[in-house]
Amino acid sequence: MITTITTIILFIVVLGILVFIHEFGHFITAKWVGVRVEKFSLGFGPKIFGFTKGDTEYLISWFPLGGYVKLTGESEDDEVKGEPWELESRNFWEKALIFSAGSLMNIIFAFVAMPIVFMVGMETPAYLNQKPVIGYIEESSLANKAGIKSLDEIVKIKDVNVKTWEEAYQQLLINQKSEFSITVTRGSEKSEHQFFIEGKESDNSFIGILNIFPPVITNVKYGDAAYKAGLKDGDIVNEVDGEKIFDWNQMADIIRYTEKESLNFKVDRNGELLDFQVYPVMDSSLNYKLIGITSPRFETFKKKYPFFTSIKEGFKENLSLSGKLYDVLKQLFSFKASIKSLGGPIMIAQVTGEAYRQGISYLLWFMAFLSLQLGILNLLPIPILDGGRIFCFLLPEFVFRRTISMKIKEISIQVSFGLLMLLLLMISYNDILRTGVVNKIVELFH
Repeated sequence: MITTITTIILFIVVLGILVFIHEFGHFITAKWVGVRVEKFSLGFGPKIFGFTKGDTEYLISWFPLGGYVKLTGESEDDEVKGEPWELESRNFWEKALIFSAGSLMNIIFAFVAMPIVFMVGMETPAYLNQKPVIGYIEESSLANKAGIKSLDEIVKIKDVNVKTWEEAYQQLLINQKSEFSITVTRGSEKSEHQFFIEGKESDNSFIGILNIFPPVITNVKYGDAAYKAGLKDGDIVNEVDGEKIFDWNQMADIIRYTEKESLNFKVDRNGELLDFQVYPVMDSSLNYKLIGITSPRFETFKKKYPFFTSIKEGFKENLSLSGKLYDVLKQLFSFKASIKSLGGPIMIAQVTGEAYRQGISYLLWFMAFLSLQLGILNLLPIPILDGGRIFCFLLPEFVFRRTISMKIKEISIQVSFGLLMLLLLMISYNDILRTGVVNKIVELFH
């Protein structure tokens, strides 16, 4: 079990590595170009400790969510003398290279680390090699509207026969944003069901097709409804309010959308049948009810790839993650998505701990994922970010042959920093509501 303290330490270590990679990109490029680096800090705020070597002071600072490299001649307080080692003495291309180098290093790290993940191997769900027998289906799902039922077995997607869940998922991805059919068997009967997906990905969760998950209680959260009712990890749910339960998602739907104040759970605990009265609580950020449990773990096997296949799969994974980030940004800037859907430091810390629990491959995958996001997001044209330095300051100066005053740059950076901090506070507040971090702190000292 990963404790809260371990999760915090892991989060700081992982973030520190990624920040070091980013800032080292700026540092080494500035040195290569010939710009003097005055400070190289991991973290913001007051320094914990530091030392000076050559022209550079190396620091570890108290606030770990970031870092910085201080170049000679880049701030308003610097006395610019026109020396060759000053930032302003370098041409547009040299400065652009320095400012983009941090993001490029993060992106390079992702493209190096991801193939290693595939070579080392990740624990893969065992059900991917099993027959594609469908679990519980939500009433509002496309699969339900198409007439597919729980316990149907998929035998064909479009004109391709499928024998495992992995083959079924691959065909769903291939046929995304298109018209296709799914053929299933139900007992001795066979039926074909039509789908037309437009504007959204036709992945398994979108059309509502999921494998069967055993209804086993796992990760009961301290202080939440399941904990108060007396449910424990490992309990097998037989019934909820008289309805026979065969799938975890079926149980989850009953909990989420019940209009009742309480639900009666009949569970099997080591062969003994027990009854519990559970009081679900509405989650305002998710707009449905929860009892404080997570989806069950399932059997896995380690899947490894050869060297060249790993490079190919790693490249494809990074491109896929980049595309998904683009979609999220597009929805946010078009106001089609809420900031409530974003995760901040608390959520990242929680996922870091979970990735570590699942193994080194998952942790390395998550680090590559974070590094890729950090690299891409830092290139956005926001003054406080590297992309802002390039697109808001350097590029206009290069195009219009006029220097933007250092005062305007400083004000722009300060305003954007304030707005980003406000956004970070809002996201962190959502994290607190979503992850129950207060309960975790109580549990830590319980």
